[in-house]
Amino acid sequence: MNEELKPCPFCGRAVDRDLSDTLYPNGTYWIDEPRGRHYHSRKNRTRHSQPCWTMHCTECNGGCGAEISADTEEEVRAKWNCRASPALIGLPVIDPDLLDTSKEAGK
Repeated sequence: MNEELKPCPFCGRAVDRDLSDTLYPNGTYWIDEPRGRHYHSRKNRTRHSQPCWTMHCTECNGGCGAEISADTEEEVRAKWNCRASPALIGLPVIDPDLLDTSKEAGK
């Protein structure tokens, strides 16, 4: 749970160290039931309910306002720190050796 948080995956802004406005339970709760996970509001929570969490890039600190939510704090931290690889989002993957022009310059 003490994993270091990377900058915002959308705008690159550093995470606000005052996490009370950045990482928080968002008011939605969940409980595992025989038919699957059930989500409900704060007023309908039971002693077995678990809070959903939100990670927020705060606009008041120069961020973009992006939010990522998940069922647990650990999950939302992992999602926040996840970055897409170029191949996964359809961009070409460039061989780093092809970018090394020093070989060409020495000829």
